[in-house]
Amino acid sequence: MGSCVYNICFFFCILPLVFCQPASNQTTIMISVSQQLDIANSPWDASRERNPCLWKGVTCSSPHNNSILSLSLSGGSVPSRLGKSKVLERLELSVNNFTGMIPRDIGTYGNSILIDLSGNRLTGSIPESIGNLTSLQTLILSSNQLSGPIPAGLLHVTTLQLFSANENKLGGTIPSNITNSLKILDLSYNEITGRIPSEFLSASKLQTVDLFYNMLDGPIPESISSSLVRLRLGSNFLSGPISSARFGSFQNLRNLELDNNNFTGMIPPEIGSCPKLVLLNLAQNQLNGTLPVELGNLTNLQVLKLQLNKLDGEIPSQIGRLNMLTILNISWNSLNGIIPSSISNCGKLLILNLQGNNLIGSIPDNIGNLDSLVELQLGENKLNGRISFMPQKLQICLNLSSNLFEGSIPKALSGLMNLEVLDLSNNKFSGEVPNFLVELPSLTQLILSNNQLSGVVPNFGKHVSINKSGNPGLRSESNNSPEPELPPKKDSIALIIGVGIAALFYFFFFSFLFFHLLFQPQQKPNQRETQRNRNTK
Repeated sequence: MGSCVYNICFFFCILPLVFCQPASNQTTIMISVSQQLDIANSPWDASRERNPCLWKGVTCSSPHNNSILSLSLSGGSVPSRLGKSKVLERLELSVNNFTGMIPRDIGTYGNSILIDLSGNRLTGSIPESIGNLTSLQTLILSSNQLSGPIPAGLLHVTTLQLFSANENKLGGTIPSNITNSLKILDLSYNEITGRIPSEFLSASKLQTVDLFYNMLDGPIPESISSSLVRLRLGSNFLSGPISSARFGSFQNLRNLELDNNNFTGMIPPEIGSCPKLVLLNLAQNQLNGTLPVELGNLTNLQVLKLQLNKLDGEIPSQIGRLNMLTILNISWNSLNGIIPSSISNCGKLLILNLQGNNLIGSIPDNIGNLDSLVELQLGENKLNGRISFMPQKLQICLNLSSNLFEGSIPKALSGLMNLEVLDLSNNKFSGEVPNFLVELPSLTQLILSNNQLSGVVPNFGKHVSINKSGNPGLRSESNNSPEPELPPKKDSIALIIGVGIAALFYFFFFSFLFFHLLFQPQQKPNQRETQRNRNTK
């Protein structure tokens, strides 16, 4: 066929010939199609196997293999035309290089139960005729360049259980009642606008809804299905309070992500009634009030993100009941009081971020019991007192900056053999930089700025970046011996220019003098005598 043009239209022209023929003709035509495929090591190779029903990605009816039911060419490049079929049950054409639009007559696939066109370069809108696929159960159109609205025709596909069209350019509003039969809906990373319809989250079978990264506004609907397992509405323009009315019935909810919106009000205490909740992300909103003690009831919680809100009050000691927690981030709020010592009970913590609050007092002595901790962010608070034994597996960062620590840099930091970044800046640390910091083999960045340190900075080696500014008494080891003074840069340039001009002047002067003497006309010895003789004649 020559070079392949990767266009889905090829499939919608050839398939009726394949699937509407007797079995013998199907074999002949499938062999013909295989010969046209421009794929290295094609899974459809008639020279190796004459029976198409034994090819990878080809499914035939059983038990006699007398009819081809579905094709799957995921990951391969295909020729430029294939077509519609009234028999095909599964069309799996993901991760190819198809371009162009989804054919408008896709609705003729009357018996299709699965269509997967994901991971291509399809453009244009989703055809309304897709509503004619009355047997369709799974429709996957994700990771293309589709635009236009979500087709209202999907309302007529009462068999549809999974619809995924994430990572496209779909716009417009969400059609009403589109979730009536769905279990899973993923429309994330699109350009969908408007409000979420009031009945959108209430469908009795609905388990997963992902609308992350769109342009939706308004409140979350009051009516939410108790069957929900995952609700992801982050990175929109949603607003209003987070209603507490329905949380008591969310016995199956595992993931709740409402981050990066404009939600206001308090975190509802009823959220503690979701026994299976594993991930709770309410970060980057306008939430205020205190942390509800009911959070301690979420004993299956693994990720809790509440950063960048307006929360105040103390961190409740009940937080220590979350012994499955791996990430706790409540940074950049207005929390006050002390760090509860019960936090050391969260033995699986990997990341603890309390930065940017108004926490006071000392770091709990038992924080070193967090054996799995790799990152500890305590900067931008009002912490003081003794710094005790630190978790030995700290690796990513230990940030104690912008607090009220004073005295010498504590020996408790000497065992952090995996630590890469240590930030002690903007405190009142004094004395010399201890040599034990040099012995931390993984250290790549040491920030000591704006303290009261003095003496000589030890030699850390070239692999460690050190910021020591704002410590008047602290100097580098290389500054111990006086260095020869060099003229300032501007004076050096002026001197060079002056010397150059003088050199040019003398060059031209002596050159002129030399050539003047060299080419001056000279009289012969008897010239004057000859002239005098002529005058006397």
